[in-house]
Amino acid sequence: MLTKSRGSNFIRQFGGPGDDTQIVCFRFWQIVVAGGCPYRCAYCFLQTTPWFRFRPDELYGLVYTNVQDMLDEVVKWLADTTPKMLIVGELQDGLVLTAPTKR
Repeated sequence: MLTKSRGSNFIRQFGGPGDDTQIVCFRFWQIVVAGGCPYRCAYCFLQTTPWFRFRPDELYGLVYTNVQDMLDEVVKWLADTTPKMLIVGELQDGLVLTAPTKR
């Protein structure tokens, strides 16, 4: 599993399709805490995603180390009183990649 500091924002809004399409999609927010997945499931869409096709070493797990930056963004995002939805990214399995616990 790789680790590195994230250089861009952890939280970003999905733009959705353009107004000239017939696709209706909720413009949700996503938090990117990691990338990829350590499992190599043959059916997984991550293996065909261009991001990982050009960065195969990140496909099997990338965890960002600047956690305090992420937490600062989350606190700021939560302070906004506008109702909105936050998902755990789309290019990682948010349930597989967890932070190590202190013992």
